[in-house]
Amino acid sequence: MSTRGTTTVTFTVSSDCEADVTCTATFTVEDAPTVMLTCPPDQTEMACQTQSEIDSKFNDWLGDAMVSGGCNTMLTNSGGTPPDACGGSATVTFTASSDCEADVTCTATFTVEDATPVMLTCPPDQMELACQDQAR
Repeated sequence: MSTRGTTTVTFTVSSDCEADVTCTATFTVEDAPTVMLTCPPDQTEMACQTQSEIDSKFNDWLGDAMVSGGCNTMLTNSGGTPPDACGGSATVTFTASSDCEADVTCTATFTVEDATPVMLTCPPDQMELACQDQAR
Protein backbone atom coordinates (compact mmCIF):
# COMPACT_ATOMS: atom_id res chain seq x y z
CA MET A 1 0.00 0.00 0.00
CA SER A 2 1.21 3.48 -0.73
CA THR A 3 0.67 6.27 1.76
CA ARG A 4 0.90 10.02 1.84
CA GLY A 5 4.40 11.38 1.97
CA THR A 6 6.42 14.56 1.81
CA THR A 7 10.01 14.94 0.76
CA THR A 8 11.96 18.16 0.87
CA VAL A 9 14.86 18.41 -1.56
CA THR A 10 17.71 20.94 -1.29
CA PHE A 11 19.29 22.00 -4.57
CA THR A 12 22.83 23.43 -4.45
CA VAL A 13 24.86 25.13 -7.14
CA SER A 14 28.59 25.47 -6.51
CA SER A 15 30.77 27.97 -8.34
CA ASP A 16 34.46 28.89 -8.16
CA CYS A 17 33.45 32.55 -8.27
CA GLU A 18 30.95 32.85 -5.44
CA ALA A 19 29.47 31.07 -2.44
CA ASP A 20 27.17 28.10 -2.92
CA VAL A 21 23.58 29.00 -3.86
CA THR A 22 20.80 26.79 -2.49
CA CYS A 23 17.06 26.50 -2.66
CA THR A 24 14.59 23.91 -1.42
CA ALA A 25 11.41 22.43 -2.84
CA THR A 26 8.90 20.06 -1.34
CA PHE A 27 7.30 17.16 -3.19
CA THR A 28 4.05 15.93 -1.58
CA VAL A 29 1.71 13.06 -2.35
CA GLU A 30 -1.75 13.81 -0.95
CA ASP A 31 -3.79 11.23 0.94
CA ALA A 32 -6.02 9.15 -1.28
CA PRO A 33 -9.73 9.64 -0.71
CA THR A 34 -11.00 7.22 1.94
CA VAL A 35 -12.69 4.12 0.52
CA MET A 36 -16.44 4.34 1.02
CA LEU A 37 -18.32 1.06 0.48
CA THR A 38 -22.11 0.89 0.57
CA CYS A 39 -23.80 -2.50 0.55
CA PRO A 40 -27.22 -2.87 -1.00
CA PRO A 41 -29.93 -3.08 1.66
CA ASP A 42 -31.10 -6.55 2.64
CA GLN A 43 -33.82 -7.63 0.23
CA THR A 44 -36.74 -10.01 0.70
CA GLU A 45 -38.72 -11.46 -2.19
CA MET A 46 -42.02 -13.35 -2.21
CA ALA A 47 -41.84 -17.07 -2.86
CA CYS A 48 -43.26 -18.76 -5.96
CA GLN A 49 -41.77 -16.43 -8.52
CA THR A 50 -39.96 -18.25 -11.30
CA GLN A 51 -36.35 -19.13 -10.64
CA SER A 52 -35.30 -16.92 -13.56
CA GLU A 53 -37.12 -13.95 -11.94
CA ILE A 54 -35.30 -14.59 -8.64
CA ASP A 55 -31.97 -15.02 -10.46
CA SER A 56 -32.47 -11.71 -12.28
CA LYS A 57 -33.48 -9.83 -9.12
CA PHE A 58 -30.51 -11.30 -7.24
CA ASN A 59 -28.05 -10.25 -9.95
CA ASP A 60 -29.57 -6.75 -10.08
CA TRP A 61 -29.29 -6.55 -6.28
CA LEU A 62 -25.59 -7.53 -6.43
CA GLY A 63 -25.06 -4.59 -8.77
CA ASP A 64 -26.50 -2.13 -6.23
CA ALA A 65 -23.31 -2.10 -4.12
CA MET A 66 -21.41 1.18 -4.48
CA VAL A 67 -17.79 2.14 -3.84
CA SER A 68 -15.83 5.35 -4.10
CA GLY A 69 -12.40 6.61 -3.05
CA GLY A 70 -9.13 4.78 -2.77
CA CYS A 71 -6.54 4.20 -5.50
CA ASN A 72 -7.28 1.72 -8.29
CA THR A 73 -10.23 0.50 -6.22
CA MET A 74 -11.90 -2.76 -7.22
CA LEU A 75 -15.27 -4.02 -5.96
CA THR A 76 -15.88 -7.76 -5.66
CA ASN A 77 -18.47 -9.93 -3.93
CA SER A 78 -18.82 -13.48 -2.72
CA GLY A 79 -22.07 -13.69 -4.76
CA GLY A 80 -22.48 -17.39 -5.12
CA THR A 81 -25.86 -18.59 -6.31
CA PRO A 82 -29.25 -16.99 -5.81
CA PRO A 83 -31.59 -18.61 -3.29
CA ASP A 84 -34.21 -21.09 -4.45
CA ALA A 85 -37.46 -19.56 -5.72
CA CYS A 86 -39.33 -21.65 -3.12
CA GLY A 87 -37.44 -20.08 -0.21
CA GLY A 88 -33.99 -19.53 1.20
CA SER A 89 -31.36 -16.84 1.54
CA ALA A 90 -27.89 -15.86 0.39
CA THR A 91 -25.60 -13.70 2.52
CA VAL A 92 -23.04 -11.89 0.37
CA THR A 93 -19.82 -10.19 1.44
CA PHE A 94 -18.84 -7.20 -0.67
CA THR A 95 -15.15 -6.20 -0.67
CA ALA A 96 -13.51 -2.98 -1.86
CA SER A 97 -9.77 -3.42 -2.48
CA SER A 98 -7.57 -0.34 -2.90
CA ASP A 99 -3.85 0.21 -3.38
CA CYS A 100 -4.01 2.86 -0.65
CA GLU A 101 -5.68 1.18 2.33
CA ALA A 102 -6.77 -2.14 3.78
CA ASP A 103 -9.76 -3.95 2.27
CA VAL A 104 -13.16 -2.62 3.29
CA THR A 105 -16.04 -5.12 3.57
CA CYS A 106 -19.76 -5.19 4.28
CA THR A 107 -22.40 -7.91 4.11
CA ALA A 108 -26.02 -8.02 3.01
CA THR A 109 -28.63 -10.76 2.68
CA PHE A 110 -31.01 -11.57 -0.18
CA THR A 111 -33.95 -13.69 1.03
CA VAL A 112 -36.79 -15.48 -0.69
CA GLU A 113 -39.67 -16.15 1.69
CA ASP A 114 -40.57 -19.80 2.23
CA ALA A 115 -43.45 -20.96 0.07
CA THR A 116 -46.70 -21.63 1.88
CA PRO A 117 -46.89 -25.38 2.61
CA VAL A 118 -49.31 -27.28 0.41
CA MET A 119 -52.44 -28.27 2.33
CA LEU A 120 -54.47 -31.17 0.96
CA THR A 121 -57.63 -32.38 2.63
CA CYS A 122 -59.07 -35.58 1.25
CA PRO A 123 -62.79 -36.28 1.53
CA PRO A 124 -63.70 -38.99 4.00
CA ASP A 125 -64.03 -42.53 2.75
CA GLN A 126 -67.52 -43.14 1.47
CA MET A 127 -69.42 -46.36 0.94
CA GLU A 128 -72.44 -46.70 -1.34
CA LEU A 129 -74.97 -49.48 -1.65
CA ALA A 130 -74.65 -51.79 -4.60
CA CYS A 131 -77.09 -51.85 -7.47
CA GLN A 132 -77.72 -48.14 -7.67
CA ASP A 133 -78.25 -46.45 -10.98
CA GLN A 134 -74.94 -45.22 -12.46
CA ALA A 135 -76.38 -41.73 -13.02
CA ARG A 136 -76.72 -41.15 -9.29
